Amino acid sequence: MARLNLRYSFYHHWYLQAEIESIRIESKGESKAYFSGVYAHTIDHEVLSHQLRSYLMLGFSC
Repeated sequence: MARLNLRYSFYHHWYLQAEIESIRIESKGESKAYFSGVYAHTIDHEVLSHQLRSYLMLGFSC
């Protein structure tokens, strides 16, 4: 995970803020199914996810 947050004050109490965040999720595994004690099947799974989030905000603080 990586995150970058920037804040810039530009006029008295006003500010501009921006943030960007990147996340990588990886999962691997195996599931075995049994019905009434008898082996039925195996499922191998692999999941890879890349997520990117960003925002831009104009704010005022007293």
